[in-house]
Amino acid sequence: TLELVASNTKYRKLLGFPDELFKPANPRFEDFIRYNTERGEYGDMGQTVEAIVDKARLPAVPHRFERIRPNGLPVEVQRAPMPNGGFVTTYTDISERKQVELALQQRERLMRLVIDSFPGPLAHWDTDMRCTIANRAYREWMELDPEQMIGRTQQELLDPEMYARNKPFILAALQGEVQRVERSRVIANGNVRHYFLHYLPDRDGEHIRGFISVVVDVSEMKQVQLQLQDRTAQAEQANVAKSQFLANMSHEIRTPMNAILGMLALLKKTSLTSRQADYAGKTEGAARSLLGLLNDILDFSKAEAGKMTLDPHPFRMDQLLRNLSVILSANAGGKNIEV
Repeated sequence: TLELVASNTKYRKLLGFPDELFKPANPRFEDFIRYNTERGEYGDMGQTVEAIVDKARLPAVPHRFERIRPNGLPVEVQRAPMPNGGFVTTYTDISERKQVELALQQRERLMRLVIDSFPGPLAHWDTDMRCTIANRAYREWMELDPEQMIGRTQQELLDPEMYARNKPFILAALQGEVQRVERSRVIANGNVRHYFLHYLPDRDGEHIRGFISVVVDVSEMKQVQLQLQDRTAQAEQANVAKSQFLANMSHEIRTPMNAILGMLALLKKTSLTSRQADYAGKTEGAARSLLGLLNDILDFSKAEAGKMTLDPHPFRMDQLLRNLSVILSANAGGKNIEV
């Protein structure tokens, strides 16, 4: 028969055994099992007392398991065979350990919630470039399941060309340097998406434990930049066309204007009355003023091109005003204005 050879008070207190079970000199193993069964210690295991006792009579082998007592106390049970037969069973209160494990599980769940809630792909890699954590967005970006990512290296996950392009930046991050690189990729529907890849060193004091990779999709921003570049180019082309138009028009008008000035110069060399000479002089002055306006238009085009230069000349104020009055008098003739 299986009998209890030795036990301590902690065994009695932890498992809540009454003193009556220990009154015989060597209490039977079967009595403890029966007592536990009657008070529901084994729950719904579905084993009879005889089956548990028969199993205990078999050659002992080391084993360990955990169970929750009816009072909610978690207990770790370990069994080890003795050299001369029989076995030793130890019972350990693992309440504190379970609380620590629960706290760790809660922290891990919270960390996973925060990481998966991050609005972009994020992953952590150790110093061997092996993935330790990847949020949902990163797995979707890589088009991989969790089991296909965790524990695998960058070299295993990326195609050789992409790995070769990214490796220098990763090595720099493992040296403690923050890195950012722009990349593009064709997605399933054939569209091209643009990304910024950030490699952030995982520092633990003076040591680098790995790096964090964060992916930022900048496709929309890139599209806006391209649209702005197109509009800027179109505006520049329109401005060049306008300047060319002004320059061409001024040249087209200056040619007949120079011809008029030439004819006026020849006219002034002929025999003219004083009134005719006055008319010819005023006409020449108006023509030269119009020619100056055309030159100003050319100067405006030069100013837009950044080539404007000042060319100072001496002038007579009285002559300038007389020429101005000749130009304005034609338009003011029908009005009650004296110029």
